Amino acid sequence: MKIPVLDNTVLAPTIEEYGVGDANLVNQIKTSQKASQSPTELYKRHLYALSLKYGLDYKLLESIIHCESSWNSEAIGDSGLAFGLAQFHKLTFDGHCIGEYKNPFDQLNCFAKMMSEGKEKHWTCFRYLTRIEY
Repeated sequence: MKIPVLDNTVLAPTIEEYGVGDANLVNQIKTSQKASQSPTELYKRHLYALSLKYGLDYKLLESIIHCESSWNSEAIGDSGLAFGLAQFHKLTFDGHCIGEYKNPFDQLNCFAKMMSEGKEKHWTCFRYLTRIEY
């Protein structure tokens, strides 16, 4: 399987190669990786696959997550109210997302879905990076 590379970063396979939208996406990612890959590399591959699924700009999504949490899946911010890669507040996650609040893959799934639905205003880093006022 050919793995696309962007800026010397190994990314997820294409939609056709990976079957994005498949309910087993997370398991496929976990089982197809080399043991030497870091969690951050796994998260980036997953986010890339989600960007293909939803037709989103991967570099923007990656920049937002980097800004929000520096790819730390246990990051805590906003005076203890925000958690994880996408820095979700518990109430926001529960209102918009499926899965477990502290699961980094579930956070990325919901982050990409919300971005595709025009709900980017939930992320301060989106506003900062794009200089859009809400």
